[in-house]
Amino acid sequence: MNSIKQIKFLPLIRQNSQSYSHIRIADKQNSSINQKKIPSYASIMTPQDIDNISSQLIKDPMNFDNVPNLLRFKSEFSYENIQKLISESKDIYNDSKLNYTSFENKLNEMSKFIFDSDRLSNQQQLAQQAAIFLNKNLQIEINQILLSNNTKLIQRWIPLIQIYQKSLDLANDYQINSIYMYKYLFKPALIPLQNFQQLIKQNNLICFTSFQTFVSQQTLAIQYISQKNQNNQNVKVIFILMTQNIQPKSLRIKQIDQEFVTQPLITYQIADIQQCQLSNNILYYEVLIQMIQQ
Repeated sequence: MNSIKQIKFLPLIRQNSQSYSHIRIADKQNSSINQKKIPSYASIMTPQDIDNISSQLIKDPMNFDNVPNLLRFKSEFSYENIQKLISESKDIYNDSKLNYTSFENKLNEMSKFIFDSDRLSNQQQLAQQAAIFLNKNLQIEINQILLSNNTKLIQRWIPLIQIYQKSLDLANDYQINSIYMYKYLFKPALIPLQNFQQLIKQNNLICFTSFQTFVSQQTLAIQYISQKNQNNQNVKVIFILMTQNIQPKSLRIKQIDQEFVTQPLITYQIADIQQCQLSNNILYYEVLIQMIQQ
């Protein structure tokens, strides 16, 4: 890590940012809101590692261009099929991080809210409802599945992952807007130390293996990492995504309310890395990334 400069801010960001040396950490009430809005854990790999580890049965269905019509999923998420999916998943992956009781309740709610409404007669209407519902209620469970590194579990839930992917792509007229009014978007994350040392290097290519949530305000990202305990196992990072070179045709990031959600397995290049320190001696890294067109 000797190549990382010991300065406070990326020069590109500092030009348009206020100084955070005296930032006031949000109170507990606000911090709980921010924690819900910005899930911090980001599993990262190189594109080559994803090719080596991920089954083709997973990568092909998750290919953005292969996601089928949303209306096809209605029969797959009936009450009976949801029970079957949950039961099979418990046998495959019984980890306390995935609360199957809560997960099943949310899936049944999704089925009623999205698929059983008479108003949702076409794919565009379905996508609008699905994007908002899934982002608010099921993103955590979907990411826990993607981060499980369990191929069988991920394969079992490909239809749910595809619903989220397709709905984000299609739902662009209702509460989902352009990102181009923001030059940078910010993603706080806790990265395992070993991963950080191996992967977070200038010009490296990296992929996030799950859906990621970015925000437009750097203060929110800094407040979030300020609330996380410092330890020797994880490194605090704020990924800073440059938006100006993202082409609309291949856009895989969408705004939902105040959040910006990116699809899994997108390739990014690391443009710059800086070490930063807050006034309370909390250390973190700002990592400038740009999306690679695929």
